[in-house]
Amino acid sequence: MRVNTPTRIGTLPRFCVKNGSEYQALDYFRHLVAKVDVEAFDYKFDWPLNQAMKDAKDRFYRVSLGDSELERTYETEVDLIETDRQVLGWLTAALPFDYLSFKQLRVIVHRVFERLCKCELSCMVRERLGLVKFVVRDHIERFIQDQVNLQTHKAFDDLYKKRRLHFYLHCKQCRFHIPDCITINAAKRLTHDDGDQIEKSLFDYVEDESHNEYERAVALVLDRDANVLWWYRNLVGQDHFDIQGYQRYKIRPDFVVQSGTRQRPEHRVIVIESKGKHLQGNLDTNYKRTVADYFEKVGRKVTWQQLGQDFQPHVFRFQILDEAQEHGRDWQDELRDILANSP
Repeated sequence: MRVNTPTRIGTLPRFCVKNGSEYQALDYFRHLVAKVDVEAFDYKFDWPLNQAMKDAKDRFYRVSLGDSELERTYETEVDLIETDRQVLGWLTAALPFDYLSFKQLRVIVHRVFERLCKCELSCMVRERLGLVKFVVRDHIERFIQDQVNLQTHKAFDDLYKKRRLHFYLHCKQCRFHIPDCITINAAKRLTHDDGDQIEKSLFDYVEDESHNEYERAVALVLDRDANVLWWYRNLVGQDHFDIQGYQRYKIRPDFVVQSGTRQRPEHRVIVIESKGKHLQGNLDTNYKRTVADYFEKVGRKVTWQQLGQDFQPHVFRFQILDEAQEHGRDWQDELRDILANSP
């Protein structure tokens, strides 16, 4: 699919870390997880296991010929065939955190067990851990992820405070290019509600199926805004633009937009992540909003010459666009303000 606009496609920056005079792409494992200290986790949690213990029973039923329903005759506690030591070993091996060592996971599991024995009556947990091992495993998974996120966020913030966090054009030849062509598998083409073809997309053909209703509406507003030179629907995949924040999985924004007109292109590139009403205030949205704040702060301070001649005069901004706006404001008004007033 050929590019629809004659403008030269720019490069897109990512976070990088300065080590001496060199710049390295921000790596979740090298720069962030490497700072995780499992001994410093907050083990002052309270996971009530009373009900789970009560539910850990074998139930026995009787059925007679001609009866349509089972009759429960009695129930008893499950016979334990695993010791606590065996369960602790199973928990350590069953946790899905490949970026933590076996030693680190073992420390976490034993510290959790010590805490459970203190929180619950000792007779409820000790020598009976096998009764609730699956429940405990699920709790530990959530606990580890929360604690790792807290520590990687701190490591990320420390890099920023020490002025080691910068932008980086991370791809072949030290830059990321919006692709010259894309492969479309869907048959339905994105058009305006009045049937008009889209005009400002970088590609002649944009598939309608790749958008939810809110993303589709955002794309159509971008296409008719006077302050937009071109817009690009960012696709999901290793070959497309992403942002490495302080959590493991990378952020893949929905749209990339350049301001201006064909006669007067402006050096403003805006990355937009659209969030529908049902995602307002959830953990993923809050995380992306936090990374967007860092993105803007770093972008304001970066020396663009460090990004190469192509980016010398550019301003780059990462914006979360919420469908649900405060005080009755419409998201379309918010988007138009962003496009018109972005620094």
